[in-house]
Amino acid sequence: MTEVANLLVMPDRKIVPDGGVVAGGKGYLLADQIAALKRSKRPAFLKAAKGLQDAWSEALAAANRRDVPALLAGRIQIEDVCEACHTQFWYPAAAAQEN
Repeated sequence: MTEVANLLVMPDRKIVPDGGVVAGGKGYLLADQIAALKRSKRPAFLKAAKGLQDAWSEALAAANRRDVPALLAGRIQIEDVCEACHTQFWYPAAAAQEN
């Protein structure tokens, strides 16, 4: 998971291979739209990726300590970090409609 965040922040890394499709639906951005948004809001995207790394590190430390409550809290934190990024960079229109 730590490496996932490193891969995400690589400049101009494609979201999906050429010809691939990002799953979604109404209100979801296409891969090229996501890439453009990542470029235009790079500081926010880098912050989100760092948040993923931090959340994962905390969960991993909890697992190594065999601290089940902290591990479960870490899982929720990871989910929250992922969802916050997705609602900004993958499906912002869909998220806006839900609120």
